[in-house]
Amino acid sequence: MLLEEFEALVDNKIGPEAYEKIETVYMWHPSISDTKGKEQIAYLYTEFEMQVIADMLPRAQKLMGIKMQVDALKVQIRTLEKTAKKISNL
Repeated sequence: MLLEEFEALVDNKIGPEAYEKIETVYMWHPSISDTKGKEQIAYLYTEFEMQVIADMLPRAQKLMGIKMQVDALKVQIRTLEKTAKKISNL
């Protein structure tokens, strides 16, 4: 979701720093739905402003970091599998 789209949903201007936090929670927090996430994050912001987003941010950041580590490990596994295949085909 883009900043402009979120601003339209909440009918309010949001600064880039605040939106970065909102987007992190929107993308990574496990309580935000894949299908209704835009409406959920807009509701949270409209009803509770940045306080609830700030409270949710550490969990979202932690999950984001874990998923990034998993992705990096998957790349390493694929690289090792390719190397093993090359070695076994010698």
